[in-house]
Amino acid sequence: MAENIAPRLDDDALDPHLPEHIRGEKRLGIQRSGWLPGWFVPWSPRNDNQNAEGPWSHWVELAKAIIAADEKAHAAARGEVNRG
Repeated sequence: MAENIAPRLDDDALDPHLPEHIRGEKRLGIQRSGWLPGWFVPWSPRNDNQNAEGPWSHWVELAKAIIAADEKAHAAARGEVNRG
């Protein structure tokens, strides 16, 4: 790990700062699990079920959205986000 990169926070520290769902494309996303706290499951925003599907480019967009949400959650958990 590079010296200038802060260590990852654990999932429990990040959980309050993570969104309820992350949408990649019309049939592809993830949402919080209804039965496992702190877990996420596939989600189809179009059909509102757990059958997430799409071409490669849609999965890439979802991956980018997940990474952006992770960075935002880390910043919030570390108090780096301006509140107010």
